[in-house]
Amino acid sequence: MSKDLDSRLGSTLPLAPTYDAMRHGREQRISLLIYHRTGTQVATLADGQRLTIGRDPSVELTINDQGLSRRHACFEVSNGEAWVEDVGSTNGTQLNGERITRARMSVGDEVTMGGVSASIHVLLPMDVHRYGFDSHDHFVLLLEHEVARGRTFGRPTALLMLQPAQTEEELGDHALTIREQLRSMDRLALYSDEMLEILLPEVGRDAALQTARTLVAGANGELVCGVAIHPDSGTHTDTLLDGCRAALRNASRHQPIQLAEDKAKRWNAAAPDVSSDEGLVIRSAAMREVYDTIKRLANSVIPVLLVGETGTGKEVLARLIHDSGGRARNRMASINCGAIPSTLVESVLFGHEKGAFTGATQSSKGIFEEADGGTVLLDEVGELSASTQAALLRVLETKQVTRVGSSKEIATDVRILAATNRDLEGMCQQKRFRWDLFYRLNAMTIRIPPLRERPEEIGAMVDLFMRQANQANGCGIVTIDADAMRMLHQYPWPGNVRELRNAIERAVVIARGDHVTPTDLPQRVREMAPRPNPPAPEPTPAPASTPPAPQRMMSPTAPIMPIKADETLDFKLRMQQHEAQLILDALRRCNWNRSDASQLLNMPLRTLSHKIGQHGIKQLGYGMEDDEE
Repeated sequence: MSKDLDSRLGSTLPLAPTYDAMRHGREQRISLLIYHRTGTQVATLADGQRLTIGRDPSVELTINDQGLSRRHACFEVSNGEAWVEDVGSTNGTQLNGERITRARMSVGDEVTMGGVSASIHVLLPMDVHRYGFDSHDHFVLLLEHEVARGRTFGRPTALLMLQPAQTEEELGDHALTIREQLRSMDRLALYSDEMLEILLPEVGRDAALQTARTLVAGANGELVCGVAIHPDSGTHTDTLLDGCRAALRNASRHQPIQLAEDKAKRWNAAAPDVSSDEGLVIRSAAMREVYDTIKRLANSVIPVLLVGETGTGKEVLARLIHDSGGRARNRMASINCGAIPSTLVESVLFGHEKGAFTGATQSSKGIFEEADGGTVLLDEVGELSASTQAALLRVLETKQVTRVGSSKEIATDVRILAATNRDLEGMCQQKRFRWDLFYRLNAMTIRIPPLRERPEEIGAMVDLFMRQANQANGCGIVTIDADAMRMLHQYPWPGNVRELRNAIERAVVIARGDHVTPTDLPQRVREMAPRPNPPAPEPTPAPASTPPAPQRMMSPTAPIMPIKADETLDFKLRMQQHEAQLILDALRRCNWNRSDASQLLNMPLRTLSHKIGQHGIKQLGYGMEDDEE
C-alpha cells in the first residue's frame, strides 16, 4: 500500500493486553497509534528502534499536517520502555498536556504534536502494519458520497455498527479480523473506542444482514450489530447514522442483529428529532410563531404542507399537529415517498388485492385504510411519480381509495399532512408536479426555519441531547466547555437539528472526562470556528499594461472558505466544495435557469443537471434535493 493511500486510510484500534494472550503465553508487541484528521495509523516498535514523525518526506512517518514541523518528534523503545523526544519542533510536543523535551511513556499516555496525537498500546504478534480504518469525519464524507451516488443511480448502500455485547467486554482482536471478512471497497471507522462503523457500498438489505451475521458469528457472539439501509432506513446521512445507532441500542446477546426501522412505511412512529418528555425546544420568535400556528389549526381538517430543509423537524411538527387535534386517539401513518420504488408507492398508499402483482400473496390494506379516522403524513411528497400524483389527487377529491388489482372503492376519512424540502411551486412550473395536487396540499403552508436562523435554541438543544445521550449510552457527561459551545454556535448546521443531535451524541460517547471539549466535536464543526489571521498586506497597484484579472464567481451568502495557514483539508473534499460553489454561483447569476448556467460554465446541460443532483443544490429556502426532512 502506498504512503499516500496510507495517509488517507487509517489503520487499527487501540488495544490493551488481553488476559487470554497472557494466559496462552503469546508474545505481545509495543505499537504506536497515531491519530490525525483522515484516520489512524499504527507502527510497531522493536527494541532499539527509533521512529521520527514530521512533514518531511525523509522521516520514517510522514504526515501532512501543518501543525507539525518537518521533523517534529522521535519515538523509541529501549529495554522494553517507550520514550518520546521533541526534536526541536516549532509548536512543541506535549505528554498528557505538559510540554516535554524527553519523557518516558506508559500505555494509555497521549502525546500531542500540533493537530496530531499518538499513544502507546500493546498488540498481539500479527500483521498490524496497515489495516484501513478511517476517522469518523472521513467516514461520514464517504457515506454522504455513497448516498448521493445511490440516489443518482438507484443503488442501495448499507451501514453497519458493531460493539461488544456486554459493556465490560472489549472489541479486542475482533476489530483486527473484521477487515479480512469484508470486500476491498468496504470502509471501516471508529465511531468510538468501543464501536465500529462499516460502509458497504451497493449492498442491499439481505446481503447486509448476511454480512452482519457473518461478522457476529466470527466474534463467537461477543459482538452485536445494528444495520441501516439506504434508502429503506432513510435517504439522508444523518438519518442513516441515527437509525443504525438506534438499532444497535436495541441489539442484545440473544438478538445480536437489529435492522433500523423501515422509513418507507411507519405507523405511530415516535418523533426523535427535538421531542422529549419536556416537549419541543422552542426559544426563538420564529419557532414560537410556527408553534402558535400549529395550535390554531390542529383541530381543523384542512391539509397542511410543511416546508423546510432536511433535519429541521418536519415530522416532529406533523406529530404535534396530530396529537393536538381531535384525531389524536387514532393512528398517524407516515410514508416516506422517496424511500420506496415508484412501482410500489400506490400499493403502500392504497393497498392491493391478492395476485395484483408478483409477490402479492395476500390482500393488504394501504396507509389510507389503516389510518382511517386519523392522519396520513406524506413525507418527501415531491418524490411522487406522475401516476401516483394523479391517483392521490383522486383520493383527496373523492375520499375513496381503490386497491391495486381491484375496482371496488373504499371510503376513508384521513387528514393529509405533507412534508418536503423541495420547491413544489417551482416543480409545478417545470411540469414535474401537478398544480391541482399542489393546491390541494397547501391549504395551509408552514415554513420551518433552519437551525442557523434560530441560534438561540442551540444551547437548550445541546442540554437536551446531552441528557438523552447520557441516558442512552450510560455516560456521565456533566457539561460542555465554553470553546466547544462557541464552535457549536458558529457552525451553520446544514443538517439542522438532526446533525446537531448526532454530533452531541457522538461527543458524549467519545469524551474522555466529564465534559465535552472541542476535540470531541466533528472536524467540520471545528474547521468552521474562526481563527485569528494576520492583517492583509496593502495591495500593490498593477502596472497600467496589465489587464484586469477576471472576477471570480462568488456568492455573497455562501463564500468559499479559505484554507487557513494551520489547516489541512482533504483534497477531494475541497475540490467538491469549489465545484458546488461555482455551480451555485452560476445558477444564481442565471436566475436558476439551467440552460443559461450551462453556457456560463461551458458545461453540457446534462452534465450540469447530474452535478446539481450530485451536490444536492437547490434554491435557498428549500434545502437540498432528494433529502428527507
